[in-house]
Amino acid sequence: MLSLRPQTSNKMIHANSASLCKAIGLTSKLLGIYINDNLQLQGQKLTRNQFIVLKILSKRDGICQNDLAFITERDKTSLTRLISSLDAKGMVKRKIADDDHRKKMIFVTKKGVHNLQEAWPIMTKLEDKIAKGIDSNELANILSLLDKVQNNILSLKTATV
Repeated sequence: MLSLRPQTSNKMIHANSASLCKAIGLTSKLLGIYINDNLQLQGQKLTRNQFIVLKILSKRDGICQNDLAFITERDKTSLTRLISSLDAKGMVKRKIADDDHRKKMIFVTKKGVHNLQEAWPIMTKLEDKIAKGIDSNELANILSLLDKVQNNILSLKTATV
């Protein structure tokens, strides 16, 4: 029997989900490239990821490296490389925890704070440029929708298809 009701197919739902994931992924990649390029053009010695780590340490100095990996959503190996590069630049210091010699605590140095403070206004200007042409209602909608996507992801307990 022929139905006049529009049908939603699994392919259409999948295409919309895939498009959403693709758009978020591409936006994240473009954002990272844009920020890194602009930080470098402004003479900053930080990458976007290094800025993020220093920003977290400025609020939670002396955090355990494992906790920092969780907060930054990085695997331990890539975070170790990131911290090593900041350490080599003199922006962070690692110390062994007093209570557990297996734990490494990460501290921001004065140089790290200085570099973070120099990069902060640049990041603020970049954010303003990225949001150019987006009014406050549109921005609120974007943030609300991204919040929904994040909550959907967080609510998933297992990787099911």
